[in-house]
Amino acid sequence: IASFKPSVSGLGGKVVVLNARSGVVSFQSARKSVPVAFDADGTAYYEVAPVGKSDIAFFGDEGKYVSNGKQRIASLDDADDKLTATITFAAGEKSVTVFGYAKEKPQASAQSGSVGDLSYDKTTGRFSIEAMPSAEVSNSGGDPVQTAVVTFATP
Repeated sequence: IASFKPSVSGLGGKVVVLNARSGVVSFQSARKSVPVAFDADGTAYYEVAPVGKSDIAFFGDEGKYVSNGKQRIASLDDADDKLTATITFAAGEKSVTVFGYAKEKPQASAQSGSVGDLSYDKTTGRFSIEAMPSAEVSNSGGDPVQTAVVTFATP
């Protein structure tokens, strides 16, 4: 049986481990081994995110292979009781759905851009929300981009 420890990748403290294919999630210590469940074709796909000071594990762009890549998630600021994400959009892109996990339903607000209604599954702790960019367009490396700044607050 194969397994891995998130701590081997430099993570410490609490993490959320997501089996991206089955949707099964585990809140656990980074030092705890994760048994790997292989698909019929012999492959597996897991994502791991740290649980920060905010008590939120933020995964980023839903449905993307690199869900928290710098091209989409420009920055994350994790503080006591809140996590703020700066989300980057290609000019003209209408929206993106971002997701994460929390033990309690977080509140979401947009400092720039806007957000839809936050959905939360109290059984798994998974939340997701549609974010829309602000109207302002700036240039990033010669490419026009728009951003949204979204804050998730925990009770």
